[in-house]
Amino acid sequence: MKNLFSTKKAVFIFFAFIFTAFSFAEESDDGILHLTVDDAVQYAINGNLDIKQSEITLGTYKRAKNNSWNTFIPSVTASGSFTQSFLDPNISSVSAGGSVSLGLSPSVVTSIRSAVLNYENQEITYETAVKVVELNVRQLFTTLLYQKEYIEILEASVQSAQRQYESDLAKYNRGTLAQVNVLSDQVSLQSAQLTYENQKITYENNRASFKQILGISQDTKIELEGSLDSVLSLPEITEEYVSSIRKTSTSMASLEKQKEIAENSLLATRFSAWGPSISASYNLSWSGNNSDGTGGTGDFSFANDPSTNALTLSVSIPLDGYIPWSSGATSIQSQKDTIKTLDVQIESQKITEDVNIQNYLNTIKSTQSSMKLGQSNVRLAEQTLSLTEDAYNHGTKSLLELQTARDNLNSAKTDVLSNATTLITAILNLENTLGIPFGTLTDGLTSSESAE
Repeated sequence: MKNLFSTKKAVFIFFAFIFTAFSFAEESDDGILHLTVDDAVQYAINGNLDIKQSEITLGTYKRAKNNSWNTFIPSVTASGSFTQSFLDPNISSVSAGGSVSLGLSPSVVTSIRSAVLNYENQEITYETAVKVVELNVRQLFTTLLYQKEYIEILEASVQSAQRQYESDLAKYNRGTLAQVNVLSDQVSLQSAQLTYENQKITYENNRASFKQILGISQDTKIELEGSLDSVLSLPEITEEYVSSIRKTSTSMASLEKQKEIAENSLLATRFSAWGPSISASYNLSWSGNNSDGTGGTGDFSFANDPSTNALTLSVSIPLDGYIPWSSGATSIQSQKDTIKTLDVQIESQKITEDVNIQNYLNTIKSTQSSMKLGQSNVRLAEQTLSLTEDAYNHGTKSLLELQTARDNLNSAKTDVLSNATTLITAILNLENTLGIPFGTLTDGLTSSESAE
């Protein structure tokens, strides 16, 4: 996991640099920032505040890991003193010395290991933050594409209703059509305009949230490049294919890392309760007195040999840790229970992921079936509307039948868009649960189909 993350990080830094260098080229002459979904993801990685905060925290843990070896650095002190007697001004003395001490215990190993594990855990947390942001960006990007195409359908519906109203109004003015038809056209037109305007407001609100996630100014004009049509012909995603590309999800990786941290903490507690502690210190000092007895005006003389020159070694072995009801023994049992709890959580997470994967696969399968049927419904609704318009113009179909045919076509187109959105969302959630990069399923399946 660590090596994989390091590789990802190096690749990310390289492409982030390339992206930054050429980011201004994304703006067109009219000042609009054109974004594909991959562009949007890069903007979010570079500008999202949650990712920046997680990156700062990752740096803190990295420094702690890199400096964890400083436990082996001995403590070095230097001392000096000067003494002047006020009872006898002729008496004064000085001393100088230093000491080196080092304390070692088995917990030193677990302390260093703890710093490494905490950093690796924060790496997973950072990767999780990036994946959450990327998932939100891709899902919201899909929603915006859906709303954009839906607005185009509603706009066409408004234009069609406007033409129908104007045509019937002309017929009414010629006295060949009842007024109730014109009033009905007017109500339909106003209803279509209201739906259109409300959807535009919803689209603008979602686009503002999208800019916030990307970390760009609300004043920036953006244009999304892409279409939902790319998933209309996506081949079936089978369980066998999913199983062959499944990796460890960040949720599972986090639990497994937490278990490693708990096991290391248990080992540290065992060392503390049962392991010996060794300390070593070396002290060296000299002292001297005023040599001529003139009240501090002469030179001080030091003995050739230091007054203190000693090496001290000590060993401390705790005994209370061997008592079953001691605090050390109780702490060990408590941490064993923590590991057991994490084992249960890991098993539960595995079951949950298996269930979610199956649910996403079922959703994808049923949605793809619905999309095929929906595309057939669109073609049928288009033909029906065309025939109904001709019949209405010749007086063999009523206005209600014409409006119903138009509504059916819009509903069929909207259903296809809605299913495409549902399909993309399910695929993104499936990729997140599988622990694979986003786009693996769509790109991989498309590439496989092309190769065949």
